[in-house]
Formats: sequence, C-alpha cells, structure tokens
Amino acid sequence: METVELHKQKDLKQAVAILLNEEWPRSMTARLHSLDKSTEHKWPVSLILITQSEDSRTVIGHSRLSLVQGRKQACFVESVVVNKARRGQGLGRRIMTDTEDYAKNHGFTRIYLSTHDKQDFYKHLGYEFCKPVCTLGASAHLMSDEMFEKMFGKQDEDEPNNGLHVHDSKTGSNDQATNEKLGTVTINSPAADLSPEHLTQEHAQNPNFTSTPPPPPPPPPPPQSKMANTKDARMDPNKISWMMKTLR
Repeated sequence: METVELHKQKDLKQAVAILLNEEWPRSMTARLHSLDKSTEHKWPVSLILITQSEDSRTVIGHSRLSLVQGRKQACFVESVVVNKARRGQGLGRRIMTDTEDYAKNHGFTRIYLSTHDKQDFYKHLGYEFCKPVCTLGASAHLMSDEMFEKMFGKQDEDEPNNGLHVHDSKTGSNDQATNEKLGTVTINSPAADLSPEHLTQEHAQNPNFTSTPPPPPPPPPPPQSKMANTKDARMDPNKISWMMKTLR
C-alpha cells in the first residue's frame, strides 16, 4: 500500500474519477477534466492511495492539495475520500498522514482544510479551528501573492480557537491594536458600572442624563429549508468549519 501522485499513474485516472463520483456525483467528463489539472510542476496535485498485487493495482483513497492565496508556505486540502468498502480500517488517517508528509516535503509549514461533518476526526489528527482562508484551486496561478496582498491586505498568521481574542482587563492580555484589528470589545471591570443602580445615581446627579436604550431583539430565525432532512443539507455553508495544522 502506498500513496503516489496521480499524474505519474495516469492509467488509474478513470478509477479515481469513479471513486470521487461515488462520493460527489458529477459528470465523468468534468471529473476527468478536473483530474487533468494535477501535473508535475503545477498545483493542485492529486494523491492516490493504492494497493498492489502481482497483476493489478486498486485505488482505495484520494486527496487533493492546492495553494492558499497570500500564504506562500501554506497549502489547502481540497478533498479527501476513501473507498466506501474500505472505511473503518484507518485508511483516512493513513492518507492524511501521507498528504501532510507530501506537503512538508514541498516546503509547506501549514496545512488548511474545511469540513462540515468530520471536525472530531481532524481534531484527533492535530487540527485546530481557524479563520477561513482563500484558495483558487486550479486557478491559483492567475493571481500572484503580490496581487492578492494589494487587493486584500497581508494575511496574518492564524491563532487557535477561530482566531478570536478576548481582552482581560485584569491580566492585560492582548493589546489594543490586536483588539481593534479583530473587532473585539474590551470589557472593563467592574461590571457594576453598567448596573441599573449606577444609571439611577447618574440621573439624580444630572437631570439631563439619558441612558442608551437597549438594542432591539434579534430577528426570528428563517424558516427551515425543505431539504433540511436530506443529504444536501450537510452542505450548508453556515455549518462549515475551517481548520489548520502546523507541519513539523
């Protein structure tokens, strides 16, 4: 069993297309065209996990790596799939490990992915939640990092826990510039300064004092989609998690 580059095993391209279409149905023509994007000196790259006997080779897994815009040392796992008949045998972990090793061998120090139902699996592999990143897949070469930076600004290094920071006025953790950049709110103690008793005292001392009215209640949630109980509901973008791992 080994993981190899698809563009060096072109005779297996049809088998890879069938494997992918069993998980994500698509026209065979479009699927084969997408797989053709994996080449020797160009991203994205498709990796395949194969078993080999004396007279045949079988594709049992596939992963695809692409570049991350604005982050020269980062790559993105576009997809990972294992043959349905071979699941539950640790092959998902195997192909992810091989994919990470491939990324490290090509100079990447961070690897990103997104998932809507496998958060626990990736957490066990060492991934942490992070902010979204931008990837253009096979079109990444159309936008240089310099152009991306001019349009969207320099991309900061990610922090765990979705990159969110909370300033603690007691410990002084985090700085003002970081809070302003991330749009966080600094809460000063004691909280009693905002209590009704405090507002009453202010009103007594200053007749012209007016308190800010409370914000309006949030709108009701939208009605549930008719396809909420179908397989398509898994692709709700509001439920997608972004995760990253530092490669060592």
